[in-house]
Amino acid sequence: MYGNFDESNVYPKFDISIGASHWTTIVIYDANTIVTHEAVILATAPTISICVSNATTGEPFISTIELRQFNGSLYHTDFETQFFLSLSVRINFGAETNESVRYPDDPYDRIWESDSLKRANYLVDVAAGTQRISTTVPIDVNSDERPPSKVMQTAVVGQNGGLNYRLNLNGFLGNGWAFCYFAEIEDLKPDEIRKFRWLDGNVLSGHIPALGACLSLRNM
Repeated sequence: MYGNFDESNVYPKFDISIGASHWTTIVIYDANTIVTHEAVILATAPTISICVSNATTGEPFISTIELRQFNGSLYHTDFETQFFLSLSVRINFGAETNESVRYPDDPYDRIWESDSLKRANYLVDVAAGTQRISTTVPIDVNSDERPPSKVMQTAVVGQNGGLNYRLNLNGFLGNGWAFCYFAEIEDLKPDEIRKFRWLDGNVLSGHIPALGACLSLRNM
C-alpha cells in the first residue's frame, strides 16, 4: 500500500523482477489500496533476489515480502527450473462476503479473492441469471492443487443454461494455465443431474461433478 509514504502524492509505477527475470509492472492508482502479486518459484539457492527498477513515476517501494513453502507437486511444471509461475488472479466464486479466503482456511495461505469485488481486470460480462449457492457440508478437496474446503463450499450456477466470465489478461506474459475447480454442493433430486462441457484446446469433454468432492481441471 502506497499510503503517500513520500508525501508527494505521486502514484508510483515501476517494474519488479525476480533476479534478472522481469516479473510484473506495479501500477498504483490509489494511496490506500493494497496491491499484491504472487509467484510460484522453485528455490535453487538459499536466497532469492527481488528487485525494483525502471520507475516512471513516483518512488518504487515494497511494503512486505512473504514466503510460503508449497508441496512440490502442487504446481509442478516441466520447466520450473527455467521459469516461474506468476499469478494473474485467484477467484472464490459464489463468495458470501467481500472478504478474501486465506490461512487458516487455506493451509498454504493462498489468497482467494471474493467474486463480489468487481475490478477492472477481471469478473466482467457476468452472464445474466447467475445465482450464488452455498453449503456447510465439508468438501473433499484431495485434488492436485488442494483448494480450501471453504472456497469449494460456495459456487455460482447459471440459471439460463450457461455461465460466462471474461478475464482481462492484458500485459500477461508467456503461456498461461487456467485451474478450475468444481463440486456438486446441492443435493439434487434422483432424476436430476448437473453436467457441463469443458473445452481444452480442440478437445471437448463432458464432466459430472461428484456430490461433496472437488473436481480439478486445468487448461494451458
